[in-house]
Amino acid sequence: MSPRRGMGRGRIAALVAGLLVLLTLVLAIDLSPALPPAAAPTATQVREGRDALRRLRTAMRAPSPSATVDFSADDLTGIAALIGDVAGLRRVGAGIAGGRARMAASLDLPLGLWLNLSVATVPASPPGFPPLDVAVGDLGIPRWLTRAGIGAVRGVLVLRGGRLPPLDRIVLGTAVGERTVAFRLGTPLNATGVVRQFVGLGSAPVDGARVASLYCAMVKPQPGKPDLTLASAVRRGVAAAPPDAEPAAENRALLVALAVLTVGDRATDLAEGAREQLQRCRRAPPGLTLAGRADLAKHWSLSAALGATVGNDVTGAMGKWKELSDSLPGGSGFSFVDLAADRAGLRIGRAAGRPAQAEAIRKALAGASDAALLPLAVTGLREGMTNDEFVAAYGSLDTRDFDGAVRRIDALLDRDPVLRAAR
Repeated sequence: MSPRRGMGRGRIAALVAGLLVLLTLVLAIDLSPALPPAAAPTATQVREGRDALRRLRTAMRAPSPSATVDFSADDLTGIAALIGDVAGLRRVGAGIAGGRARMAASLDLPLGLWLNLSVATVPASPPGFPPLDVAVGDLGIPRWLTRAGIGAVRGVLVLRGGRLPPLDRIVLGTAVGERTVAFRLGTPLNATGVVRQFVGLGSAPVDGARVASLYCAMVKPQPGKPDLTLASAVRRGVAAAPPDAEPAAENRALLVALAVLTVGDRATDLAEGAREQLQRCRRAPPGLTLAGRADLAKHWSLSAALGATVGNDVTGAMGKWKELSDSLPGGSGFSFVDLAADRAGLRIGRAAGRPAQAEAIRKALAGASDAALLPLAVTGLREGMTNDEFVAAYGSLDTRDFDGAVRRIDALLDRDPVLRAAR
């Protein structure tokens, strides 16, 4: 074959490849979104989404060989609203129709273009991990390729230390009804280490053994009249650090231990092995308070732990979601005081896990008072608001009025030098 003929074939191959890429782009990218814009999550969507995720978490912990978790169409709508809120997306939807559970999103691209994505279960799915119909615009992804992609993600998690079984042992079966979808889960995912891997994507892993050691130091009985303020527990935890401790890692372990101390075992998901090792000094919760209130101690410590391990966006959104859910009947009402405790803890947690700020935060925590953790001025903020009152005053979570209220909280926190430096 002559060089000229070989070059000609190469050009033809490049042209064909270019045309295939162009065709793929034409099929995948749209000129308009498939979904309409949605407002910030409503209180009802938040409650339904949080309840659905809580049931999933319980099923993932189930010690039996299998556990079933089911979601209604409203549950899926709530979950989609939460995902869209934390991801900064306003065109996300989910539902159940025609024997399929489906979730979709429209992502805006430059030049006024859109990427419309959807994933749906297959009617009458066979046993095992369900086949999925995935589409990007008008481009349908073959089911085998979707499964191969999910399998590749599983492989990466296994390489990272996750103890994940094959896909068909993770999900044993799927059933879609007229208004519900049910998944039968196999090996308890909480025991695979995958939950902690996803938690740890925003920071370095937290040492579960160190968390247990700090927890034991903080629950150790105090001689004489015990000090049950949150600040006293923080000071005991800082004092228990070995001289050669790496500041950021020690801070993360301390804040997770503090969260376990105030909110219980659910915080152990933030550190590998913490739940098992805590048994050696397990005690009844001491009832720590912040600004004289046990609820504020819980808000502050959980937000600090999440800020140090998960990150800012998710943690900040979770605090707002809880308050919005609490505004519905049966809740304690929307509280800007609680939200201030969330934001104060988040600031400390985020800064405590940064190598550049970790040592300074440790020194500040070593002598911290309750007022340094949460300025007393925030306790005068409005709380106990019903959802009707919240909507009348602020509209939703994405309005200028609500943003202004959050800025006023931050201004109060900025009065404290440590919280101001941690911003």
